[in-house]
Amino acid sequence: IIDVSEVKDKRNFKIAIIDREITPGDETIEEAFRKAGLFQAEVVNEAEFKSKATEASLIAFPVTEITPAQRNLIGLGDARQIVQWLFTDASKGKVSDIFELDDAYVVCVMTSENEEGTASIDQVRPNVTTLVKNQLKGKIIDDKLRELSGTLEERADKYGSDATVYNANSLKLNSNFLQNVGLAPDAIGKAFALQSGDVTNPIQTSNGVIVIEMINLTTAADIADYTLYKTQLKQTLDGSTSYGLAEAIREFADIQDTRYRFY
Repeated sequence: IIDVSEVKDKRNFKIAIIDREITPGDETIEEAFRKAGLFQAEVVNEAEFKSKATEASLIAFPVTEITPAQRNLIGLGDARQIVQWLFTDASKGKVSDIFELDDAYVVCVMTSENEEGTASIDQVRPNVTTLVKNQLKGKIIDDKLRELSGTLEERADKYGSDATVYNANSLKLNSNFLQNVGLAPDAIGKAFALQSGDVTNPIQTSNGVIVIEMINLTTAADIADYTLYKTQLKQTLDGSTSYGLAEAIREFADIQDTRYRFY
């Protein structure tokens, strides 16, 4: 007994993908330029720059620590002309003309200038504050971890949901980064002072506080021929020699690099 539930459809279909790039037209570009011109004409200092940008629903974001040789700015891409303006014609509180970038018109205001040399306390205060807070938080976590006992899994359960146990495989002494932790050279150095089964005290890193258990330590085999490593080291040193000589000449000759004025 055969039940024909559906007849096969022999029609064929051709499917195509149409990729069309949507770009602004002349009217849109002119309107953006007109809006930038009106904004630039209405502001004369930093305070007005911020308030007018808010009123006009324009994007105003700070870009800090710009250097003379810099080409790209965060959020703007290639903005070399803005950098040149900052280091040639700009002054604190001065509003720029309109800069035309690849896909935007930009108006800038210079908010501050850092002279070469030792930074002031106000300039480093945010970074120092963050470091101090992290150290104090690390001390609290450190004290709490020292009160716990058992395996790492048991300690993590007792500590709470913020504690996680990871396994790091193939860790080498010359590594600076620890898997799932980040930059932690001190922790790696302490790890290689352990024997199999040993557990460290809490170690503060830049990204948290960790406890390391040495599960297994494999001693590297003796190297019979160091020729390959000698060649690699020599190539590395040869490559850095010319740069080191140029930097030494620049330092002792007291050269000021003003190429940013021209390109």
